[in-house]
Amino acid sequence: MMVNGGKYKKHVVLICVQAINIISTNNTHMNDFSYKKLYQKILCDCTVNVKGVHGVSHWVRVLKNGIYISEKEHLPNKVIMCFALLHDSQRLNDDEDPMHGRRAAEYALKIRKSYLNMSDEEFEQLQFACVYHTHSENTEDKVIHACWDSDRLDLGRVGITPDPCYLNTLTARYIAEHELFHLLEDFKPDKGLLI
Repeated sequence: MMVNGGKYKKHVVLICVQAINIISTNNTHMNDFSYKKLYQKILCDCTVNVKGVHGVSHWVRVLKNGIYISEKEHLPNKVIMCFALLHDSQRLNDDEDPMHGRRAAEYALKIRKSYLNMSDEEFEQLQFACVYHTHSENTEDKVIHACWDSDRLDLGRVGITPDPCYLNTLTARYIAEHELFHLLEDFKPDKGLLI
């Protein structure tokens, strides 16, 4: 029994190290802001099962997907990267939890001054993206679209192939239409990425 517990703990630690490495390599030129500190704070406060389908490994894939989309679409990635870490962090379970996005937005508000160095516009984008990520509201905001697509492109983890009709960015639609999900799996974020 201790062996399995040890394997689980090592697995979670490995995923956390991967997340911190991705976050650290994409944390350049920011004043009073650290994705690493944000990640650690969210990990401490999250209500979701960290090894579940909405846990840390999902956050890491959404983070990578978001960086990929932001690069291809020429979008700023700060909101997208924060969304990846926050959007499912306040889930109460891995099943039905229709208010988890709203709780994530409320949590973001609580930690905004200490952990989120964002303009009002960026923070509004983050909150909107979190609240509506499971049932899209109309918006023309390309950053919010990238947030949602970065999450939807990870539906394969639960056996669902993302439908291009429900994707917003050209990049995400192209990947889904041509089943090029390996592009996301193989993607390594640039170390010199400006945020």
